[in-house]
Amino acid sequence: MILSQRIANTTLTLRNIRIIHTSEKQTWLTRTRPTIYATKMHFSTKQSAVSRQPSNKKTPDQTCWISLFNAPRFASLNEILESMSKTINSMPKSDENLPLPSPIILEARLKLSKLQQPCGWFIRLPTTSITRDILEHTKSHPPLCAWSQLSVAPFYPERYPQEFEMATKLGISETSVKIDNVEKSVTVEDLQFLFRRWEVRKVERLTMPDYFRDTKSFLVDFEDLEGAQAAVRDFQTRHLFGNKMKLYPYPNQLLQEDK
Repeated sequence: MILSQRIANTTLTLRNIRIIHTSEKQTWLTRTRPTIYATKMHFSTKQSAVSRQPSNKKTPDQTCWISLFNAPRFASLNEILESMSKTINSMPKSDENLPLPSPIILEARLKLSKLQQPCGWFIRLPTTSITRDILEHTKSHPPLCAWSQLSVAPFYPERYPQEFEMATKLGISETSVKIDNVEKSVTVEDLQFLFRRWEVRKVERLTMPDYFRDTKSFLVDFEDLEGAQAAVRDFQTRHLFGNKMKLYPYPNQLLQEDK
């Protein structure tokens, strides 16, 4: 009689124990009431009913944009377009996409990292069916650019507007030069005087992460490509107020080719 009563008490105790997992992968046993379980079951049932409703999110077949990663840091737009053109021409053509429209690439936007450095491209194609075929083809035949294998993925501008519009808002082009490791007392006027040999449209200070607060970064937009290239050549690793500057040119962007 005593043994059966102990078994019954143990069973009742285990029914009122809930296991909680944390990010530290530790486990606690806490007592809960049966009414809490009833509430949680009702809540999960309600959630499952909501999850069965049709979703408005776009599928990969409903985007005309692709994202290119692992491109060489200073690959030009022409090199990227040539690489994508070779990939498109090598893939089997479906009846749905024939004949292929021209141009095949309607828009190309530079992808920037948090440090405003080139890290890839956003490419817009004419139709979602062409985008789907390219994504499927590049799984086994990735495009090459300067001996680097590019990674291709679908992209949704409406989900990542800040990442998508960063280069456009900054006005990035082949006449733009980013200057890093600038001493924190340097001003816009100092850089305008430094590059006075060339026509400069604007000098803008860039907002950088907190761990770069001991130095400054600037974006200098020159009047022409020759001035930008000459500034990078003449002032690369030049010291300014004790700091060795680092100059980074940008490739050009292709925007709104279909308009």
